Amino acid sequence: MNTDALAHEEWAKSWLLRISNGDQMALEGFYRHYESSVYRFALNKLNQPADAADILNEVMVEVWKCSHRFEGRSKISTWLLGITRYRIYDRLRKKSRRGLEQDIDDFCDTLTDQQPNMEVVMSAMDDKEKGKHCIEKLSDHQREVIHLAFF
Repeated sequence: MNTDALAHEEWAKSWLLRISNGDQMALEGFYRHYESSVYRFALNKLNQPADAADILNEVMVEVWKCSHRFEGRSKISTWLLGITRYRIYDRLRKKSRRGLEQDIDDFCDTLTDQQPNMEVVMSAMDDKEKGKHCIEKLSDHQREVIHLAFF
């Protein structure tokens, strides 16, 4: 790192220390300095300005609550964008669950008391078996991730 980058990193570490001690002015300065980076990163991933603004605020609340956890093993910007990335993943996961629940509700609304179409039932069973077969090929860790994300 060049001297400007080192000086900036030391400045940011001192602000995090002040934030961890409850200094709201330090949080305001930190927010102003990093808000555009966090917002642009979130907007790039979400393509929704309102969602990106929500993520920015969630990230800064987390900085306020967890600044004492910064261990200095990475640059502060890396740590901050890591928090942002996890917040984005949480947001996308919640949206996909709501979308799936809505799809299921919509599908159930279209069902009638008639007998299900056997072709549809057989296709669904085939898809289930294919999915089960694919999941069985994954490592234990990968299966656990799939299980946690969907079940």
